[in-house]
Amino acid sequence: MSTIKELNISPVGRVEGDLDVKVYMENGVVTRAHTQAAMFRGFEKIMEGKDPQSGLVVTPRICGICGGSHLYCASSALDTAWKTKLPPNALLLRAIGQATETIQSIPRWFYAIFATDMANKKFANKPFMPKW
Repeated sequence: MSTIKELNISPVGRVEGDLDVKVYMENGVVTRAHTQAAMFRGFEKIMEGKDPQSGLVVTPRICGICGGSHLYCASSALDTAWKTKLPPNALLLRAIGQATETIQSIPRWFYAIFATDMANKKFANKPFMPKW
């Protein structure tokens, strides 16, 4: 006899924009999984009617965690729209900037957003909680 379990995680570990995950398992094996981003952030609506170059200023300020990533995407979108051919060093500098964003963003996300949940009393019986 097979046993089917459903696991709902909402929201997932403080993902910006609230991501929900639903997983179905049969006999311990994941058979289906769905994600849903339930929060509309509205980047497109905010940028509607504005000069495309203003995306370089506006989009990095919408998100409090990953502004550099939004700047990277805004500049890449302009490059695509204007068919810009970037020199290799410009691409390298962008990649270094994106790597730097990632390096500083992960600890900020973990300690400022995710790790605070570990102090919640509902996790008191979990193995990562110290027994003071």
